[in-house]
Amino acid sequence: MANPQTGSTVIVACKIPNGLILQTHEMRDTQEVGPMGTRTVKRAYLKPRQHVINGNSHAQNKAPKHVMQDSFALTYDVPADLWTEWLEQHADADHVVNGLIF
Repeated sequence: MANPQTGSTVIVACKIPNGLILQTHEMRDTQEVGPMGTRTVKRAYLKPRQHVINGNSHAQNKAPKHVMQDSFALTYDVPADLWTEWLEQHADADHVVNGLIF
C-alpha cells in the first residue's frame, strides 16, 4: 500500500548515464482467459506519479545542466515517499544493488 504524500523530499544521486524515471506499480487482481476457462492473476498497474532522475551524461564540450558530485548526477526535490516506494519495489535491481543510484 502506498504512503500518502508527506511533502518531504530527498536528493537522489545517479550514475546511470541517461538517468531514469521513477515510477511505481500496484498489483491488482485481474481475470485471465485460457483454454480451460478463466483464472484470477495479479497484474502490475502503473501509478500516475513519476519523477525524472538526472543522469551523468552530457554533450561533449558542454557543461552538465545539473549538479554533479563524484561522477554522480544529483536530483533535488524528489518526493521522499515516492523514492521509498520505488526503492522497495526495485530493491533487487542491478543498478540499486551495485550502487549506481542512491
